[in-house]
Amino acid sequence: MKKLMMILLILGAVTSEAGELKVHSINVGWGQSVLVEGPDGTSLLFDAGLRSKRERVKGFLESRGIKQLDYFVLSHNHADHGGGAADVVKAFRPKQSFYSGAEENSQRVFMQNWFASYDTAQVPEPQAMTPGQIISLGDGATATVIYVGGELIHQQQVINTLQAQDSAYQYPMSKHINDSSIVLLIKYKGFDYILSGDLGGHEHNGQHDYETPVATAMLISDQPSSSLSSGGMDILHVGHHGSKTSSNARFVELIKPEVAIVSVGPNQGHGLPNTETIDHVLLANDVLVLQTDEGKLSDYRTNQSGYVVGDITITSDGEQYQITTDGSAIDTLAQPAVVTEADLAGLPMVSHVDDDISGTDNPPTSESSFTEIESNNTYQAANVIESHVSLVMGFFESTQDDFDWYTIELPAQQTLALDMSGPQGSQDYDMYLYSEGGSLLEHSDNIGNQESIRYFNPNRYKTKKLYLLLYRYEGVSSTEAYQVNVSKH
Repeated sequence: MKKLMMILLILGAVTSEAGELKVHSINVGWGQSVLVEGPDGTSLLFDAGLRSKRERVKGFLESRGIKQLDYFVLSHNHADHGGGAADVVKAFRPKQSFYSGAEENSQRVFMQNWFASYDTAQVPEPQAMTPGQIISLGDGATATVIYVGGELIHQQQVINTLQAQDSAYQYPMSKHINDSSIVLLIKYKGFDYILSGDLGGHEHNGQHDYETPVATAMLISDQPSSSLSSGGMDILHVGHHGSKTSSNARFVELIKPEVAIVSVGPNQGHGLPNTETIDHVLLANDVLVLQTDEGKLSDYRTNQSGYVVGDITITSDGEQYQITTDGSAIDTLAQPAVVTEADLAGLPMVSHVDDDISGTDNPPTSESSFTEIESNNTYQAANVIESHVSLVMGFFESTQDDFDWYTIELPAQQTLALDMSGPQGSQDYDMYLYSEGGSLLEHSDNIGNQESIRYFNPNRYKTKKLYLLLYRYEGVSSTEAYQVNVSKH
């Protein structure tokens, strides 16, 4: 039996240069701290983790050459996000600071210490953020407040949109401290990254579903800084450390993230990240899940499907992004068995941020058949099979030509049927179908020249972008084409 082909989707390295946006997820264990560096060097720290992790945060900022922060944002008043905030203020004297404005937990010691630290550092105290507020990160890159403290950008339009879909819909009114979280949309040209603190995505333990209106707000917005790019969200920073209270299925299906980052660690007893979020929502939607650390392995609720990779850096020039990691940053003190899984995740990795992976563009045509355009022997040079095409033809002309890549879009709730026939003789061609994120969905590797694949898109809303690989296992022909009949129903 033939071995199953596994295609490693590493598209090359991107050199760090001026004009790039960088987003660093610092491994602070259970907690969150994310450093954003704009194309012009503007620095923004979103959360500071537990106080016990303050040296890790300070050390990371120092390693980036930061002496003074331009912006410091505290998502909400919880110690795993703001316990180290006072130490950050004293060490890096932020020029401007923001918080949610919530009164809940404001009298906690860490919050009092945080506000007092501004007198010590002699810098302006934090101000409450408002929906629609924009922070410039340089070269057109922005960080925009989509939601904070129960208030949403374009709120009435969102309510009208959701009530048109469901007349019984009511915008939630929550007093849960997690639901006061600031939601920031970071944009640079076609690149999108969303941060949401511990915002709720479910009706659970006093929290409510604010994720669905947040997604709707970005989808209906006509403002560049707050609208979602047509290809969907590039990076979702998963809310509430992968808790079952966040990242509901509808939210993920609406924003269509390619990669999800989970800030988590073993220093908690909440079963984070949970199976409900990782397996049943993110992985079920073909999202690549990267964790800064492992959850508490001794807790039966902890999911172990995500890739543990340490500090995570996303670098983007607005047209593509690269993911790199620092496995040495994994915290092995509480759980020595934890190892980096970057290789298993296919990292480092580069992905394009728009609808079309760069490569050969097929000319528009009204014909129902399409003949391959060489060179399409790599993932990034895949030929596009347009929706009107029902027959694809191509050639494996020599033993140097082993791979033909195609990309095809499959609407929600439809089945893709692919039936391949090759030239008669000793030819043996195989078919492999991959998700946009590189997961193998279906394959057909029979002996001979006849192969068939059927794949159903289970998503209720999301059109899936799929990648079809035709592989020459044996035999060539420069005169007789292979044919693939394509249908969707």
